[in-house]
Amino acid sequence: MALNQLRYATLISSQNINSADNPYYSRSTVVFGTDQSGMLTTSAKRMNNFFLTTQLHAATANDAYAERYLSFAASVDKIITGISPDESGSANNPVLAGIDDISEALSALATTDSTSGRSALLSRMNSLIANAHTLQESLDEFRKQADAEVSSNAKVLESQAKQLAEINRRLSSTPNDNNLLTQRDTLLGEMSKLVDIEIQERSHGGVDVQVAGGYSLVDGLKSAKVTAETGAYGDDLYLAVNGDVLFNPETLGGSLGGNLAAREEIIDGSERGLAKALLGYFSALNVTNKGGFTKDGLSGEALISIPESSALSNAKNNGTGNFSISIDQNNVAALSSGPMIIEKTASGFLVVDTSTGNSVTTDTSPIAAFGYQFDAKGTMVAGDKFLADPLANMLKGATVTGGINDIAAASKQPVASGDVSNLKNLAEVSDKKIFSGGKDTIYNEISNVFVTIGNRHVAAKQDATTHKTISETAAMRWANLSGVNTQEEELNMIKFQQIYQSVSKVIESDKKMFESIIGVV
Repeated sequence: MALNQLRYATLISSQNINSADNPYYSRSTVVFGTDQSGMLTTSAKRMNNFFLTTQLHAATANDAYAERYLSFAASVDKIITGISPDESGSANNPVLAGIDDISEALSALATTDSTSGRSALLSRMNSLIANAHTLQESLDEFRKQADAEVSSNAKVLESQAKQLAEINRRLSSTPNDNNLLTQRDTLLGEMSKLVDIEIQERSHGGVDVQVAGGYSLVDGLKSAKVTAETGAYGDDLYLAVNGDVLFNPETLGGSLGGNLAAREEIIDGSERGLAKALLGYFSALNVTNKGGFTKDGLSGEALISIPESSALSNAKNNGTGNFSISIDQNNVAALSSGPMIIEKTASGFLVVDTSTGNSVTTDTSPIAAFGYQFDAKGTMVAGDKFLADPLANMLKGATVTGGINDIAAASKQPVASGDVSNLKNLAEVSDKKIFSGGKDTIYNEISNVFVTIGNRHVAAKQDATTHKTISETAAMRWANLSGVNTQEEELNMIKFQQIYQSVSKVIESDKKMFESIIGVV
């Protein structure tokens, strides 16, 4: 009997050593005792603490969130605010360099109006728009990457929930089985990388798992259906649990929450800021050119076409209407990056700028609000809601439509030979305070965008460092109790083997003595 107990003790140490590479394995210690008859007993005590495990899961989720957010923040910062060589070999930011090039071309025209100078101006406008479109393509790739990860991680999370429900079923038959508990903890550890989980442990070792403040992923033997679904306006992908879409990245946590937060704040937010600055600048150039006259005495036209955009209808709308959205090019000072929610009310319309919380109410359409004009189309019912987030699509569709003869040089009629007063007005646009209620120039506005992007990157880096430290500390505390020290376990095995050999010798001696006594008798 004693030899069997020692074999079992050696087996426990062996299992600890074999599982040392599993970061979620809780080591077992050997507990020796005696039964009522004085015989040696051996049992295994699993070194696990629910409080430390809970801390570890929370720290893991926060670390994964911060790392995913940082990854996008760093990439977007590099692409939009970064410096790259141009054709001449100079290193510049392509957006700022493009605005500089347009300003220089306009200043040159205001000094000497020529066909070549006009062609150079239009070419530089085209270059800036092309560079902006390239940046948007990169942001689109990041957005696709975030959505792809949401979709794939939803499948992984659903699979993990199913596996946990099956482990719960098996634990109900063989309560607190060590192998099953290790499988359970491994799944929970991997799950906490994806989302911030809340766990309730049952007496037999099974667990109930919730996410985002109460949505059940695992409830006993039942697991949730986890999918990636579009939001209420049919736009981006979000995590859904049993059909309920989870919009709040912070309560979701983990790498999934980090993806959602980065997509909205880093990718979409940066694109809105960039688009607002450039479209506002283009609008000011258009308005200034339209205020002048060509050599034929005609009023100037828009040099850059900024297309209309459409709002997105809420899936719960009862009406069939929508809104077309255009920039109020005469009111760039009020232009907001949005997005905005438009609601049809019983008496008219309510427009809310979600970036500031400001709102505008009106009885009729078209609606002038936040630097835009919203034109209602079709039938709408009170309570219908629409998402207006037009800037990205407008910038993607922006094109240079003016020709060299559409550039209005003169500022009054009749047009006098050599009158370049409107060209001077155009050259001054880049220095005019046209943004933020007349407080910022285009350079100020671009700088604000860059500073915001840079600050987000810096803050994300600090958060990632902090959460990495917290995660490592939580892991260390857990490991001090539950982790496997292979050297210690190897010493335990040697100790148990030595005791085993000693007991074997005693038993062998007793056996020989007994046989000798029997022989004498």
